[in-house]
Amino acid sequence: MATDGKGGVLLDSLKIAQLVDFQWRLGIMMSSDNCANLNTPYITLALTIKEANGELNKCCMEMSISEFQKFHQELKEISSTLATM
Repeated sequence: MATDGKGGVLLDSLKIAQLVDFQWRLGIMMSSDNCANLNTPYITLALTIKEANGELNKCCMEMSISEFQKFHQELKEISSTLATM
């Protein structure tokens, strides 16, 4: 296994997926079968991910604003961790 001289593994030697496209949309849920007046905001994400084998996969998800804020914070933490490698 290749190292960077500091005891760490080179990122180039890892086979990991890569985020190649990120689209988002803000929406308002107006009502449902159970509730006549929701007025609840939500975020729809559409991610395109390039797998280690080169295959492109699309992943769509919907989340509340608070879930999106948590997701965003986790992505920032991951980015910070990767920047130190």
